[in-house]
Amino acid sequence: AAARGLIDRHPLSLVRPPLLAWSVVQSQAPATVEALGAIPGLVHGFGRRAPAGASETRDETARRVAAGLDGAGRLLLLRQVHGNQGAVAPWQEPPEADAALAWTAGLLIGIQTADCLPVLLVDAVNRHVVAAHAGWRGTAEGVTRAGVRVLEAAGSRPQDLVAALGPGIGPCCYEVGDELREAFGPSGEEFFSAGPKGRPHLDVRAANVRQL
Repeated sequence: AAARGLIDRHPLSLVRPPLLAWSVVQSQAPATVEALGAIPGLVHGFGRRAPAGASETRDETARRVAAGLDGAGRLLLLRQVHGNQGAVAPWQEPPEADAALAWTAGLLIGIQTADCLPVLLVDAVNRHVVAAHAGWRGTAEGVTRAGVRVLEAAGSRPQDLVAALGPGIGPCCYEVGDELREAFGPSGEEFFSAGPKGRPHLDVRAANVRQL
């Protein structure tokens, strides 16, 4: 089930699929979000690299996902560099960026993650979409906030935006070094907690929620 709520900074509808949804872990079927599924014509999903017990490279995953989307359009991926820059689809060769932007119908944009957080931002009124790759560097540089700002600059109203945060590493497991505190600055101190081994743990999801 998806949870819906309002974000203080922007009146966005925030929907979180289960962190490790059964459909993601046990099969190739992607996890979807009810609020996004209700938008006519929008194709979306959060999948995993390979079915349980199988092995698959990143390129093999991309080919499998693209084949599954056959008929819906060409899957456009990025050369992700852990920053906050965006690229407007379509393109022939993957650009270096960490946010893909689609302003026209018929485009399929994708983000590849491991521990990082995939973020989808959708304007159902203007039919604009941003898919962002939010690792710790991109999060510290405000990649999700940048996506919201780009949508607003293109004419989106905050109340028309829906944000979905996909599966990613949680604060229970994301042990980091003290140097990351400097990257996030004093305002990001709330996203760090002490881990069982005394090293800080980072809550990437909470940090990106703040950017909404």
